Order: sequence, then structure tokens, then C-alpha cells
Amino acid sequence: MNRTIGLFAVIVELSGCATSGATYKETLGNTPALQAGMGRIYFYRPSQFGAAIRPDVVLDGEVVGKAIWHGFFYVDRLPGTHDVVVSTEIVDKTPVRLAAGETCYVRLEGGFGIIMGRTYARQVNATTGESEMLSLHYTGD
Repeated sequence: MNRTIGLFAVIVELSGCATSGATYKETLGNTPALQAGMGRIYFYRPSQFGAAIRPDVVLDGEVVGKAIWHGFFYVDRLPGTHDVVVSTEIVDKTPVRLAAGETCYVRLEGGFGIIMGRTYARQVNATTGESEMLSLHYTGD
């Protein structure tokens, strides 16, 4: 019985790992330009930890994507402070500050929970975000 449960857990874990789409490195220079007065927020999940858990990423009350392992997506927004919410076993709410013409990076990190894994959003600097995203795949629309 324990083997069956263990095998099932591995299959579920691996099924959540598949990520396709162009890599961030491949999209450099091909991403649409920002409209005047807007800023861009990249969301990305580099770690395989908790890959089967793919929570919605909510920005200011709107679902903008999913926290998919080895993936990234972006949204363009007006300047200001925006609330990023990721709900798993807990609700993680993180403010992201965005200026006009700025590009921000939000790393989606996995963590241990009591019943299941947790996902947290953390704003990182541009150098860290860009380097961590190079091999990640675009998962947006």
C-alpha cells in the first residue's frame, strides 16, 4: 500500500513539471515594448520544490497566471504599489512597488507546509530576476 501511494505521489509530482514555451533568453528583444506610463512585472518560479502545486497568482484581486515550475509570465500595470497574493495552505500577500517604465521581478518560491507545500511571492532585484529566468519557459497567454 505504501509503495502504491509513493508511486502515485511521484507520478503527480512529475506531471506538474512539464513546462513548454520559449525560454526567457529566447524572448529577449522580442517582448512587446511597454506603453507610455506603464511598468512590467515578471513572475517566475525557478525551483522544482512542490512542482505539482500550481496556485493562481493574483494581482490586485485579478488572477494573472499560475505559479508553474520552471516557468514565467509577465503583466503590464500602471505605477504604484500592487498586491500579489498566492494561496496554498496559507495566503501569502506581498506588496510590489512599480514605477513607470520599470520592470520588476517576483520570484515564486516553494516552502514546507503542515499538510501540503506552500508558495510565497518575493520581489527580487533586476539582476537576480533576469539571471534566474534565463532558462525558464514562458507560460503566459
